Amino acid sequence: MIAVDTRAVIDLLRNRRTAPARNLELLIELGEPLGFPAPVAQELLQGARNQGEWRVLSRYVASQEILLPDRETYR
Repeated sequence: MIAVDTRAVIDLLRNRRTAPARNLELLIELGEPLGFPAPVAQELLQGARNQGEWRVLSRYVASQEILLPDRETYR
């Protein structure tokens, strides 16, 4: 599983052709298993500029696997 960074998601959703967005797009096309660390999901939702954008982001985040921290991830 590959953990996705906030910047890559924002750039991809806003159609910015940055290296992180292109890499994320490629991973999606290749069918690589992706996960959103819980802080990334939170940052995406907090970054919504209005209610409509929040609804779109909320649906998108809900469709992804959310990676929750536990004792093993902090070792």
